[in-house]
Amino acid sequence: MAAFAFILVGFMGTGVMEIYVVPWTFWKEAASRWELKQDPAFIAMAEMPPEWRVNGGDYLSTAEKIWRTRRVNNMAHIETWYRCPTCNKLYDNLKDALSCKNQHQITLKRWAVGKGGKAVKVQENCVNGVEKALTEADLSDFTHERAKQLREIKNKRK
Repeated sequence: MAAFAFILVGFMGTGVMEIYVVPWTFWKEAASRWELKQDPAFIAMAEMPPEWRVNGGDYLSTAEKIWRTRRVNNMAHIETWYRCPTCNKLYDNLKDALSCKNQHQITLKRWAVGKGGKAVKVQENCVNGVEKALTEADLSDFTHERAKQLREIKNKRK
């Protein structure tokens, strides 16, 4: 899913109002130029690309064409991406991301949880990984309290 901002601008042409779909980034840039120069008009019909002109009053289809062709460089827009939690590949729809996720093996992740609820990941490839994780899970994150706890552990081992 994606979106972009635009406004509708009308010009009196040859006796008929001509309406254009103008992307917000283009409009904002033109307005900034106008503020610096203080010209009487900050956007002219001659600046409008022909594909921005609304035909038959259907401005939404014109906006969609602008979006699909990406006619405006650096146009700000919103996109929704879906990431597979296993391989981190991005998809533009939920169905494909779920399909990718379901093709992967389930991975086991072990965590040591201390008395206060602190969780520490167990490093499986580390010597004494479980013991170190359990110790760390019970240690405080506050510097002075942690130092005191480490001294007590050291004294118990003697």
